[in-house]
Amino acid sequence: MQKETYLASILLEQLLGEHIIYLRQKGYQVNTLYMKTDSLVETDIALLKRVFDNVFANLEKYADVSREIAVSVEEDKQKVIVKTVNYIDRLGKKAETTKIGVKTCEKIMQLIGGTFVSSYSEDSYRTVIQIPISESAQSQ
Repeated sequence: MQKETYLASILLEQLLGEHIIYLRQKGYQVNTLYMKTDSLVETDIALLKRVFDNVFANLEKYADVSREIAVSVEEDKQKVIVKTVNYIDRLGKKAETTKIGVKTCEKIMQLIGGTFVSSYSEDSYRTVIQIPISESAQSQ
């Protein structure tokens, strides 16, 4: 693992931005809410990218293209929080999954020092990714 320190707002705009553009090109409606953050995060960018690649691949596979996908970034004193919420496409392919992607995301975020939580209801799916703010930034 190769952790480096990044400005959270720039890192997340880059990591999320390309996925959001791609989904929009595929016809998805993506609503974004970025809370401006000047926080520093210490993370392994390659591992974090794998988490977002998985989340957005699942959005493309399972989200209802006729309904909005919400992506938000917020923070508290200890972490930056990235949330996605989408409606599940009930008319498309039935979701056949082993949930290995979810398990991988959980393990990766645990290695990074953050968390990955997913949940679903009858018609929607949500992910919450928490990336810890750099300890040196918290003490300033």
